Amino acid sequence: MSAKSKIVRNPVRHLSNDFPANLSPAGVERIRAMVLEYRPIPEIALIMNTTAERMEFYLRDRRARWLGERGEGHIEFLPHKTVIYRRRSNPEGGFVIMPFSLPANSMHRAMLEQQA
Repeated sequence: MSAKSKIVRNPVRHLSNDFPANLSPAGVERIRAMVLEYRPIPEIALIMNTTAERMEFYLRDRRARWLGERGEGHIEFLPHKTVIYRRRSNPEGGFVIMPFSLPANSMHRAMLEQQA
């Protein structure tokens, strides 16, 4: 095949096959920050130059731990509301820790303050 008859195609973005072996500690922290921002896995994978499948596999155990460190069951008593952090499932099959607010004057707040 001569150089003139060679078909030129649009370049396709190369996705790393080395993931997660090529991750630096800074890369791990970057992924962790994106997980804690509740970014979708395909978006994280694109930013980290890998496939969604590889990212899903990498996050399978880590995501639950990272979100758990954020404080499921943690209760904040603020002057105007009470915030409780609970685990809720998401469309991707995993879960997220979400804040739920109660009014400051509710009977639930009194019960929670007694338990704390």
